Amino acid sequence: MEMAAFWDNCTIKAKLLFGIGAILAVFAVSSAVVLFFVNSLAGSANLALGHILPMRALALTTQYRLTAADDIAGYYVMDRTAANWAAYLATYNEDLAAIKDALPQLTDGA
Repeated sequence: MEMAAFWDNCTIKAKLLFGIGAILAVFAVSSAVVLFFVNSLAGSANLALGHILPMRALALTTQYRLTAADDIAGYYVMDRTAANWAAYLATYNEDLAAIKDALPQLTDGA
């Protein structure tokens, strides 16, 4: 009974301040829980990024080399100038060597 009487005697200003304070307390507790959870994820994300980003860069480089080798092979087949064939073939062989070196690294990283 005393609490009900106390609440009835409070002014509207006091009731509003109490309500706003309660809402802020709920926000503070939930923010602390979220920050703790996100901070625990950040450690594992940092470990994963050290592995994922280099593999992604290697995969993009390998993809670039594959498309470049395909283009160079097309130039080699379609170009009728015999003087350009040696350069096309050398570039194609360089791209293939880079692809052959990168594929086992990608397989090991996967």
